[in-house]
Amino acid sequence: MARDYLLKPSPSLATSTPQPRVSGSESKYVWAFDLGKASIGEAVRDTTDNAFPHVESLLIPAELARRGPATASGSPANKYRALKTREAHHARERWLETVWTAAGLTP
Repeated sequence: MARDYLLKPSPSLATSTPQPRVSGSESKYVWAFDLGKASIGEAVRDTTDNAFPHVESLLIPAELARRGPATASGSPANKYRALKTREAHHARERWLETVWTAAGLTP
């Protein structure tokens, strides 16, 4: 006989064990989600007849899923590298202004 189990919060994760569902706490639906590298999946199961009234898989386009190469213009890695270069440049400018001000010069 199959049993549904429900994890109950416990002060210590080492001692938490699956507990059988308590009568009256049953839900009609079981929701499931899957986050993958190139897709997001979701499913809803009706516990009364084990039917799946909703199943969906959302595919992430390959161009959005990859990061590089940094040498390809417009790629996410190229944009990230440009952002980090700008941030470093602004940080150097702030540092140089601090040095000039400390030396009593005007930047």
